[in-house]
Amino acid sequence: MHVPGAQSASYDNYPALATSQLSFIGFDPSSDVELLHYSPKTVNSSTQSTKTGGTSENNGTEIQHTTGSSVSTTNSYGANIQLGMQGEVPTGDVGGHFDHSDTTEHSQSDLTGTTHNLGVDAAASTTVTIKDWASFARVGESTQSVLWCWGQESPWNVIRYHDKITDSANDIALPDHIAALLADNKVVTPPSELAMFGIDFTSQARWIITSKTGRQFDSALTIRCEPTIFLGTHGLGKDNTTYAKLKKTARDFPATDCVIDSLAQLAIAPIGTGVALTGAVNFLVSPSFSGPNSGIPGATNASPGSRSFVSSSNEVLVAASKEFADDMSVKIDAETSPTLRIIFKVDERHDNVNLALRCWKSGAANVSVLISTSGKNSPAGPKSFWRHVDWGEGGGVTKSLLSIDLRNRDYFSDECCDFLYFGTNVVDMKFHSTTGEAVTLFLRALAVG
Repeated sequence: MHVPGAQSASYDNYPALATSQLSFIGFDPSSDVELLHYSPKTVNSSTQSTKTGGTSENNGTEIQHTTGSSVSTTNSYGANIQLGMQGEVPTGDVGGHFDHSDTTEHSQSDLTGTTHNLGVDAAASTTVTIKDWASFARVGESTQSVLWCWGQESPWNVIRYHDKITDSANDIALPDHIAALLADNKVVTPPSELAMFGIDFTSQARWIITSKTGRQFDSALTIRCEPTIFLGTHGLGKDNTTYAKLKKTARDFPATDCVIDSLAQLAIAPIGTGVALTGAVNFLVSPSFSGPNSGIPGATNASPGSRSFVSSSNEVLVAASKEFADDMSVKIDAETSPTLRIIFKVDERHDNVNLALRCWKSGAANVSVLISTSGKNSPAGPKSFWRHVDWGEGGGVTKSLLSIDLRNRDYFSDECCDFLYFGTNVVDMKFHSTTGEAVTLFLRALAVG
């Protein structure tokens, strides 16, 4: 990093160019691949244009009609007295008056008017930002890969001027106007601030993979990221001429592979995020599918002939070993112990979670079920325990239900437990005959919620 001090004769080994390719390989060729989004797209300048416009219009009509009448009555009274003397004889006069009048008035008025207002407004603005670095993206022909190239544009446009001089191993051929931006006879110009203080290269792409047959399927997939970084150096040579070099970093950045064993497992949603609060699988109705791992990475039932089911709410993935028949019945004896794996995701830590399996057995022997939870980060850790199926067909749903508490927050209950952890949880079931004699187990439905 450059710090204030004496003038540098050169700037060495700063990030100048980087490439990154994101692609995926090893997917099922019977599927279609579509690139939905990638970021960043080609960016070497930012132009933002804003335009606003609006019109307003107001029309109004007013009609006023007034009708009225008034009646007034007026009464007036008066009195007068006159006294006098004529000789010794008094004289006088007394008088009075009364007036009455009635006045009636009638009035009527009509008023009609209209108003009309019209307004127009408009505004426009444009801002342009020139960037020191540019990013360019290229999509592969099959849309299975995206290549990004980041490079410094100012003062040295590394993306445009990166060809080497013929007689030099690392010196870059620069036109005079670019060389003048890097150094003159006395001063060496530093690279861009992003090159000196650091830059973050972040890219992302989103694909959707669908089956050409329109049915559910599973596939393994490897996402590969291949980064490459080149370092730039420029300064003044012995004869005060400007030079520039570009070399691949000595630090090795090998391709990084992210292996996804099962797309079906990656695609399931957490329990309770769908319309229903329970992820249920009806083995007689839900379509089954198969894949290289039948949706189950590393499972003992990941063998040819195994099948997987997904709940209609896309919250529970179930894989059955190859011993199960099409109607999800299986014969168990001393040498045959079929397996069932249930995968689901949990994104909370408080709700109770129960696993219910509707099943029954046919035969004299009973069925013992060894249940193992993944729970490596759960409060209880990995856990294994036994349950038993000792009932036959009939008796209603409640009498043919194997119920298992995976999380019970009732601390006053003997069934209080927590075998789950935040994220993907796996529950394995292995079925045994209690006596070793042949017995048939029938599975009809499974629910987690």
